[in-house]
Amino acid sequence: MIHLNKQSSKDQWRDWAKAERDEHIDALVTTSVIEKIAQWGAFENAKHVLSYMAFGSEINLAALDFSTKHGYVTRTWMKPVHLTVHEQACELERHRYGYLQPVKEAPVTNPNILDIVLVPGLAFDKSGNRLGYGMGFYDRLLSQLRPNCLRVAITCDALFVDELPTEEHDVAMTHVVTESGITTIAI
Repeated sequence: MIHLNKQSSKDQWRDWAKAERDEHIDALVTTSVIEKIAQWGAFENAKHVLSYMAFGSEINLAALDFSTKHGYVTRTWMKPVHLTVHEQACELERHRYGYLQPVKEAPVTNPNILDIVLVPGLAFDKSGNRLGYGMGFYDRLLSQLRPNCLRVAITCDALFVDELPTEEHDVAMTHVVTESGITTIAI
C-alpha cells in the first residue's frame, strides 16, 4: 500500500479506498453493520430515515428493516448536480452508472423532515469527514438538513481512517457505523 496522509490528493485516496472497499466489504461486514444500525437506539426512535441504493461494492442496506419508519432514498441529477429525496417505496429505474434510483417523476420529499441520513462513501475519518466520488452530491444534500439530523457514515473498519484531506464545503458526519460498532463524532 502506498503511504497516504492528509496532504495526499483526494484522487489518490479514492484509488486506495476503491481497492480496499472491494477487498473488505463482504456479506459478513454488511450483516454486522446492518445489525449495529438496527439495534441502535437513535435508529429505533427515528421516524424518517434516508438510506441509499448501493453502488458497486458499497455496503448494501437493502436488508435493513424500515417497517416501523418512513424510509427514503435519493435520486441523482446531473444538471445541476444534486440529489433529491423520495419515498423508498416509489418506482425505480436504473441510473446510467448501474444503480437503482427513483424515477424522475417520483414526488420529492423535503429533506428537513429527516431524522437520520445513512451516508455511503469511499472512506471516512475520525473527525467525521467523508471521501466521496468528487462531485459534491452528498455535501449539497447534507448542507440542507436541519442541525439535529444525524449524518451517519456507513463503512467498514478498513475505510475508517485517522485523517482525510478536506475542503471548506465538506459536511462532516455525526456518527460512523462499521462492523465493529458505532462511533459518535465530537463536532
